[in-house]
Amino acid sequence: MNSWLSAFFDFGQFGNLPLPAHYHFGLVLLSYLTALTGSYTALRMLDRARAYTEVETKTIWLVVTAMIGGIAVWSMHFIGMMAYEVPIPMSYSLSLTLLSIIPAMIGVGITFGLQIFYPQQHVPNWVCQLGGAVLGAGIGAMHYIGMAAMLMPAELRYDPLLFALSIVTAVGLGIVAAYSYRASIQRAQDREKPSSRSSFFTAIVISVAISGMHYIAMFAARLYAPSSAIAPSAEMHSDWLPVVIVVGVCILAFFGFVASRIDLKMVRNLRLLRMSGAQLYEVIGAIDDAVMLFNSERKLVLCNDAVSNILGYSQKDIVNRQLLLDDYLVDGAAIILEIRETLVSKPSWRGEVNVRHSDGHPVPVRLSVSIVQYNDSNEHHYVILMTDLTQQKQSEAHIRQLAFEDSVTALPNRRALLDELDRLLKRQHYGTLLLIDIDKFKALNNTMGTKAGDDFLRQFGARLRASFDDDCVVARVASNEFAVACSKRFSSAGSDELHEIRNACRMLQAEIAEPFQLRDYQHSCSVTMGVTQLRQGVDANQLMIEASLALSQAKKEGPASVVIYYQGLATAISERVVLEQELRAAISDNELRLYLQPQVDTDGKIIGAEGLLRWPHPTRGWISPGQFIPLAEESGLIVALGDWVADQALEILERWQSQPHLANLILSINVSAPQFQQPDFTSKMRGRMNQHPGVQSRLKLELTESVLMENIDSTIDTLHQLKQHGVLFALDDFGTGYSSLSYLMRIPFDTLKIDVAFVRDMHESAQKAAIVRTITELSRVLSMDTIAEGVERPEQRHQLESLGCHIYQGFLYSPAVSLEEFEKLVG
Repeated sequence: MNSWLSAFFDFGQFGNLPLPAHYHFGLVLLSYLTALTGSYTALRMLDRARAYTEVETKTIWLVVTAMIGGIAVWSMHFIGMMAYEVPIPMSYSLSLTLLSIIPAMIGVGITFGLQIFYPQQHVPNWVCQLGGAVLGAGIGAMHYIGMAAMLMPAELRYDPLLFALSIVTAVGLGIVAAYSYRASIQRAQDREKPSSRSSFFTAIVISVAISGMHYIAMFAARLYAPSSAIAPSAEMHSDWLPVVIVVGVCILAFFGFVASRIDLKMVRNLRLLRMSGAQLYEVIGAIDDAVMLFNSERKLVLCNDAVSNILGYSQKDIVNRQLLLDDYLVDGAAIILEIRETLVSKPSWRGEVNVRHSDGHPVPVRLSVSIVQYNDSNEHHYVILMTDLTQQKQSEAHIRQLAFEDSVTALPNRRALLDELDRLLKRQHYGTLLLIDIDKFKALNNTMGTKAGDDFLRQFGARLRASFDDDCVVARVASNEFAVACSKRFSSAGSDELHEIRNACRMLQAEIAEPFQLRDYQHSCSVTMGVTQLRQGVDANQLMIEASLALSQAKKEGPASVVIYYQGLATAISERVVLEQELRAAISDNELRLYLQPQVDTDGKIIGAEGLLRWPHPTRGWISPGQFIPLAEESGLIVALGDWVADQALEILERWQSQPHLANLILSINVSAPQFQQPDFTSKMRGRMNQHPGVQSRLKLELTESVLMENIDSTIDTLHQLKQHGVLFALDDFGTGYSSLSYLMRIPFDTLKIDVAFVRDMHESAQKAAIVRTITELSRVLSMDTIAEGVERPEQRHQLESLGCHIYQGFLYSPAVSLEEFEKLVG
């Protein structure tokens, strides 16, 4: 054993020094590039082996890969040997040199064969480790067999440590190369194709393993020769030999790379060519649209299942039938003629048609007919595509329903009504448009709930629809507004048409007045109506405007009113709009005036006044409160008016505070329901009083009973808050509304005002006189004052005194006058 080791390793058994060795740098670099080129080519060919599933083909490509890889390893080794320069003549044993290629091929083949033949997709670590060890062992065996092939007049020994290091390097880098190749496989699977970058990196690792092992092993080599064998000028090798090797490896690599690319193209083309008729049917079957292919003899060659789904026939019934689309098309003769004429000059025809289902019902489809001509023959085919449009048409119908139909009553909506009016006006220039508003519908919704409200609207719409002929259009145009467009006249020749329209509206109101059954509750309602007549030169939008103007006027006249549009109505509405704008400007420009009407006691002494709003218009003159107060209530300006009056009243009280004969007067102002119901009414009043300290105890706010009944609990809370600040309160027009002793006991009123309707006729009416007496007695019991309004004659004043009322207001004493005139009256 020791003799064998001594024959292989250098243990210092030679007395002389080993021969000096040098390396040719150019050949060293060339050896590495040769290894890199061969390794990369082998890996690219290995991709072809991995691409196949057949074991035989995969094995063939693996063998070719092993051969090229082994030759690359051997070429690197052989060029590296020629780079090793020592001063003795050297030659090589041909048999051993050729034998050294085999371990390299085996190492490459086993290493990568383990990975591409492994049954699972993910190659485990032990496979990489085993394959890398085999690759390193093969490289090592190749190297040391090749070293043994050297023929020279010297003894070859190896340094034991460097020998071991060379083997460890080969095995270690071989394992790294195996792991690198596994990683490149995984990346290729993720990208669904091999990566040349990954293959190149693996080739670098393999070439480093080969070169590293080789040159470490060369450093381990020791050559011992007698001095007589040393020949410094000895030819170590032929200059052409490495060139031949490199050229041979490059040619081999080139042909290997080209072969792999050609195989890749061939495989791809083969896969396309292998697509069978069954696969083609599967592709066509996966298409959602119906596909039919007819030959030039109008025989059906193939079709997919979608054809059966659309037409309702089985494929067995359809296949081999002639191309007679008119058997399937609704009104097909004209369509077939159009298709034939189109295909004469164009390659295809497209359009939307209806095809007949097997059960007879029409199916909407988008049809495409194309003719396919072939360059190498006169044969041609027809390709027909049908797209089922049933769902699309249903969606369009649903969208149209949402756009033109009311969701609650299923009646046409405003948009549909306008379209119908347009069509009606194109046909004729006479007819009638009714706009109907359900009175107090909001109260029903608030008390019974929206579900009951919707139920009522459905019943209302059905009753309205039943009241008119089929040629009339009944529509719901707003929350509680309906419209009826009639194409007939309401009158016969020679009769008063407007009178007939009114009679028809009254008859309709009587039909609607019949109770509606809402669960266990019967609901009766009235309707207010605005009417206009169709005529030449007026479009649908103008008709709706006219009917809306008429309805607006009818609402002003009260529930169940009927107004027929007339030309002056538009003018009146226009005037109202202008007056509203002027009122808005009058408030902001301080054009209004607060006039004062005295309130006197039984001695005729003025003890207070009521502030009444007046409007001296700069161009129209004095505008009556009866004209602009309702306008302010309708437009929402009543709140701004109330705020202006409150500011003016407090300024007047502050002015009187410095004048002894005026300092104790009470000033009353009216508060409207919209103003009182503002969420910030209390805070705004407190803010005003803080700006005018000391006058709140002489400010009296007059409220009507309708204000109180809107929200009694909230009203009482508001009154108590202001009462704590000293504000006085009067109940105006007592007895004309919802008088109730219960709320009188809860609300801190200071005064009850007897309405002028009782005062005016109490001298002739014992009943009204009794009401006045009752009010005065009630106020006395509740510790309130009583003020009578509208006192115009002395006998009224005397009767009021006898009935217990001791404060009066009216023309008997003074009309409402300006602040300056009032102060003179107090004088």
